[in-house]
Amino acid sequence: MTRFSIFRSGSRRNVTKDLVSEDDQRELQLEQQRKLVDEATIMTSHSIYQEILSLYQEQQQQQLENHNDMNTTTTHSLHWFCGSEKNRVLHPYHDEVLTSQEISHVKECLEKLRTICTMNPGPVVSEETLLVLTHNRTIPERFFHIFFNPHILEHAINVKGLKPYMKVRLLFKQVNGKFGIFDSCLLVGCWRLEWNENSSLVCVKQFDTSRLHFAIDLERFTDEEKIIESLKIISNECCVWNGSRQYDVKSCNAQHFVLHILEKIGINLDQSLKGLSKIYFNSLLLNGTGTTEIELTEELKQQLEMTQTPNISFHNHKQLDLFLENLNTKNPYYFPQNTCDQMLLKCFDECYWKSIHQHSNGEEFNYHHLKNCSERDRPLLNDETNECQCHFNKNPTCYGDYVASGKTINNVLCSQKLSPPFPLRKKQDLSTSASQ
Repeated sequence: MTRFSIFRSGSRRNVTKDLVSEDDQRELQLEQQRKLVDEATIMTSHSIYQEILSLYQEQQQQQLENHNDMNTTTTHSLHWFCGSEKNRVLHPYHDEVLTSQEISHVKECLEKLRTICTMNPGPVVSEETLLVLTHNRTIPERFFHIFFNPHILEHAINVKGLKPYMKVRLLFKQVNGKFGIFDSCLLVGCWRLEWNENSSLVCVKQFDTSRLHFAIDLERFTDEEKIIESLKIISNECCVWNGSRQYDVKSCNAQHFVLHILEKIGINLDQSLKGLSKIYFNSLLLNGTGTTEIELTEELKQQLEMTQTPNISFHNHKQLDLFLENLNTKNPYYFPQNTCDQMLLKCFDECYWKSIHQHSNGEEFNYHHLKNCSERDRPLLNDETNECQCHFNKNPTCYGDYVASGKTINNVLCSQKLSPPFPLRKKQDLSTSASQ
């Protein structure tokens, strides 16, 4: 620290002051910041950290068991937990630094988590740990830091590149492991956001890049500030939903959440979706979930000469393949011109291939194995050679080849500046923000 002595002429005595240089001031501020961060962070030896680590370990075990159980139709009870929560465990805030709305959100979200932990067997979770997990889901800057932080991802990825971008996409997905039952979710950058019917919580996960994601591109942000601002907006809206909304199949389902988030970040889904995918999404919005039944567009009815058939259901893999073969024969340019429809039907197709893979215990399979799989999952096969005639996957030697065609790790997020600030909050911060 630099010390300066100032003599003021005419005064009765010398006045000495400590004037701190700018570099020293910055160092003092950094030191104070580090101290506050250390005080806010829960150490690995703390019981709260150990309980959160136990939740993560139990979640991994449940996922493994579900993967190995081919007949499972239920999701695991820790679907709501995010792996990044074990990488940054923070003390809960005191009520005096929360707004009245945040206190209300904390109360409702805490009750949701209590209910989940009571209804599902698993690791014992203390009230203190539940409060930590609740604050992660109801305080916007904390949500942003925990769930949208590329530096504490469960599986590290390189998000730096020459130019910034972030994709926002729509995915039709199977609901809670139920075969052939679909709703929708959002893929934002490398994160998957879904409004879950079992917990009435927004589940944020780094999506598994080894899985297929035949998602529909909605928007590609290429401005660094727009990327950060969008994630802040999403964080705020997710906190509101976690703290004030309850899942309702008719009025507050997964599609309502998708529309709400997209509207807040300036994306018009009605303009992005076309054809079958638009009709299908609107049906999901009305009913909450849907099956592998689609309502044909007028264009398709004419092309397929099915003017008297408003809907078509795919009860097995072969029926889907025959439909695709017929459509491709009538109009080879249909899918290149209608990529949204292609993505929807690929999602249907994926559920059959995933089932085949599960029943093969992950082993490589050939055409003979395909012939012996269940009638529901078996694709269209050549009568003479038994070769696969699936429109989207004609030459399957192993599931890995099919998976590789859907990988998206290298084109979803690139940001030099995305580094959510540490969510420190003091009482004066709250009073300042309230007065603005």
